[in-house]
Amino acid sequence: MQPTTTSIKEKLHQTFECIDDEKILEAVNTILGSYRNEAEEYELTDEQLKELENREADHLAGKTKSYSLEEFRNRMNKKYGY
Repeated sequence: MQPTTTSIKEKLHQTFECIDDEKILEAVNTILGSYRNEAEEYELTDEQLKELENREADHLAGKTKSYSLEEFRNRMNKKYGY
């Protein structure tokens, strides 16, 4: 049986708790730093935020149609084979 993402995370967490070697921790931090930075540094532009606000207003006013996640997946699968 292959490990799940959750079980891998738990094992990594337990391993990190036992590591006292600063050099190893710095190396891991360097490796993971690029992943964290990409996720943390992204911000929407003012134009993108304005567009989201406009779309939300249209949705709340009933001007646009929305779909459940299941409906969306079905539409994407039917249209694009996803």
